[in-house]
Amino acid sequence: MIQDSAGAWLTEQPDICAHITQFFASLYCSEASRSELRSPFPASLQPFEIATHLSLSNQISDSEITSALKSFKPLKTPGPASVLEPEKISKINSTYICLIPKVELPESVKQFRPISFCKTVYKCLTKVLVNCLRPYLNKIINPLQASFLLGRQGIDNVIIVQDVIIVQEELNSLNNKRGKIGYMAIKLDLEKAFDRLEWSCIHHCLNFFGFSPCIFHLIMTCISSSNMAVLVNGKAGDKFYPLRSIR
Repeated sequence: MIQDSAGAWLTEQPDICAHITQFFASLYCSEASRSELRSPFPASLQPFEIATHLSLSNQISDSEITSALKSFKPLKTPGPASVLEPEKISKINSTYICLIPKVELPESVKQFRPISFCKTVYKCLTKVLVNCLRPYLNKIINPLQASFLLGRQGIDNVIIVQDVIIVQEELNSLNNKRGKIGYMAIKLDLEKAFDRLEWSCIHHCLNFFGFSPCIFHLIMTCISSSNMAVLVNGKAGDKFYPLRSIR
């Protein structure tokens, strides 16, 4: 039993499945255009050097594939039951979305956390790509970004902000500052940030850094060739095709 956006309760399996599928199909529907992505990149970010181009243009070896497979955790899900060429990726890029409750008695779709079950072959491919890109991530990820790199954690920026606020409060106290003029902090929380990431933005970034055509095509195909189905009470709903987001 689940509540739809109008507040009505859905009790039948087909109705619940259709509602949840529509929710995620709408969430993954693109809202941006390429014309919105013309803003310049920060000066600290520069396109890849020629040596990096050459390194990323190398063919993926058998040892890289083996290494990627062995890096998976033993109990990792194999995804839907049932290569590296881009034209084959769409055939292995089927994903089940499993819903995990965020609260004890969830009533709406937003109170579930979606977990993507991808096929093992697809996960192996993306792992190989990550391993290829890992040595160069520090060149394309801003120093102020506190995640996605070894040694960085999201909590780092939280600690820095706390320290800044404490120091500022102490300075205000020492200087006996009062009045309408002062400092302020704004906390921003981007709802479902990865689910709302536009593929056109990723395309723009890959072009800027100058990824080799092979890697560029593989990355964009991995992202944009997927089809999804939501699991409701163990049964898969209708397939839909996302137009944005990464998993």
